[in-house]
Amino acid sequence: MIALHTAVAIVLAIGLIIRFKVDPVISLIVASLYLGLAGGVGLQGTVEAVATGFGEIMAEVGLLIGFGVLIGSLLQQAGAFRRLVAVLVRVVGATRLPYALSAMLSTVLPSIYVDVQVVLAAPVARSAAPRLGPHGLPLFASALGRASSPATSSSSRAWRRSRSPGCSTSRSACGWSTASCSVRSPRWSPRG
Repeated sequence: MIALHTAVAIVLAIGLIIRFKVDPVISLIVASLYLGLAGGVGLQGTVEAVATGFGEIMAEVGLLIGFGVLIGSLLQQAGAFRRLVAVLVRVVGATRLPYALSAMLSTVLPSIYVDVQVVLAAPVARSAAPRLGPHGLPLFASALGRASSPATSSSSRAWRRSRSPGCSTSRSACGWSTASCSVRSPRWSPRG
């Protein structure tokens, strides 16, 4: 039964954000209150759990996110993001811009906390998205996700290689999957 209430809480949070344009923080609090009440914790226990959880998160990363938002808004107002996007477009082209952003985030701007990296990079993505047309923002969102998970990128490349014709997969001594290919597939490169 708790799984059903959890699914309803997730759908409620997503529905409030997407359909009714409610602020994500408020929709998550509403969904948490629903889940606590439906799960039988009671009103007082639910409010205490939400307040305790929020307090613990703010104690860990609240200042980092707050300063990240502050620095991001200062850089946005100063026009630094527009200039950065202009330089990246001039160097790599508009169609390669998400890849350049991903490489820049994982090499030039590495961060211990992924959420700080995303908070700092989101204004860059919003500034550059119109240059890629109507699908610019989803492309940049995937670039931000890709930059924040470098381990996933190497394992997904190995998985794709292992599914190519003429390739085989084997496990190394440490348990990692490795792919070896006898047939070289043509490289795809976007034009920019």
